[in-house]
Amino acid sequence: MLVVGVPGATLFAHEGATGVVKQRMADMKSFAAAIKKLAPILRGSGPWDSAAVAAQAAIIEDRAGKHIPMLFPEGTDGSPSDAAPLIWFEAERFAAQAETLRERAAALRESAAGAEGPDDAGSGVSPASAFANLADSCRSCHQTYRLRR
Repeated sequence: MLVVGVPGATLFAHEGATGVVKQRMADMKSFAAAIKKLAPILRGSGPWDSAAVAAQAAIIEDRAGKHIPMLFPEGTDGSPSDAAPLIWFEAERFAAQAETLRERAAALRESAAGAEGPDDAGSGVSPASAFANLADSCRSCHQTYRLRR
C-alpha cells in the first residue's frame, strides 16, 4: 500500500530544516507513523482495535485539510525541503488534495467506530477500504508534489 521510506535517509535529508519547513516535515512524519501503526491492523496481520484505528486516523484528520497548505507558504521550497515547485503553481489543486486527505482520514475514523474488524462494512464502508482510500491520497500527493531525492 504505502511505502514509508528509509528512516536514516529521511533524517539526513531533513537535517537543517527550520521554521515552517521543520513543522511540515514533523507533521508528515506523524502521518507516516500513523500509517505504519494502521497498516497491520487494517491488513489483518495485527489484532483488531477500533479505538487505535480511530486515534491514528484522527492524527491525520487533525493535521490535514486547511492546515497542510498553511505549511507551504511561497518561498519554502529548496533544500532541505522535498516540496516540488508544482505545489505553488497548482495551489488550489494541492489544497483540494489536502482536504481530500482530511475527509478520507475522517471516513476511516468513522468507519472504525463499532466495526468488528477491518472488513466489517456495517457503516457502509469497511475500515480496510477506508484505509486504502487514505493511503491512495498520501501516495497521489507524494507522486505529484514531492521531489525524489
